[in-house]
Amino acid sequence: MELILIYIILVALGFGIELKMELQVFKDIADAGYKPNFEVLANISKTFPEQKKNAFLSLLIPGVNFAYLADRAKKYQEQKPYLFDSLYVMDVISEMNDYEKREYEKKPTGLRAISVPIICQNKLDHAFVIEKKEPFGTSKIYYERNSQTDQYTILFVEGPAKHLSESELMDIVKQSHEHLSDLVTKAILEAVLSQGPKKDDFSEREMLEFFYKNLEAEKVSRSGESDVLKRTLKKPEDK
Repeated sequence: MELILIYIILVALGFGIELKMELQVFKDIADAGYKPNFEVLANISKTFPEQKKNAFLSLLIPGVNFAYLADRAKKYQEQKPYLFDSLYVMDVISEMNDYEKREYEKKPTGLRAISVPIICQNKLDHAFVIEKKEPFGTSKIYYERNSQTDQYTILFVEGPAKHLSESELMDIVKQSHEHLSDLVTKAILEAVLSQGPKKDDFSEREMLEFFYKNLEAEKVSRSGESDVLKRTLKKPEDK
């Protein structure tokens, strides 16, 4: 019984060390300004099933698992100076954008190196976007709006507009969003009323809140006029 317990402890310790090593690799990648491409990593893993199987079996043998992990750690340190450049060329990793770097640096850990790109991409996918095309380039400003506090948060800026100050960007965002709201509020309210709730059941403010929660806008020009405006209206539950 004691031998079984010792075996379990040694194997568990080996897997724990491997997990820590993997997280350290992801942290090193993020510290260098890169993020992993999980789709490519998954495809590579499928390409070498035997190596993956052998690595797993090595971790199940006490003594062998520690030797295997020590060898991996040694090879990683030897290859580290040029490893990330090679992974970048292979598209296994890509550069973080400014938004991802800013979020990662708030708490630079291995887990955050994995989760931050996913979380940031999800936020950008659901954010409002102001797009301005000019002769010297196209700018995009991604932002969120809290409908309860009427506060705006600029998430990410790309293109020439990234050289503007925070206050200048915020002025653009507020003006564009307010102008957009003026243009579409009446049409949206009519659409919402026709899809479910009765006018007498909701105040105008409540209907506006419903509008803001269900509106997804993309490619709104600096003047506030929409190049591409997508609206998703979800029918509220019956009261």
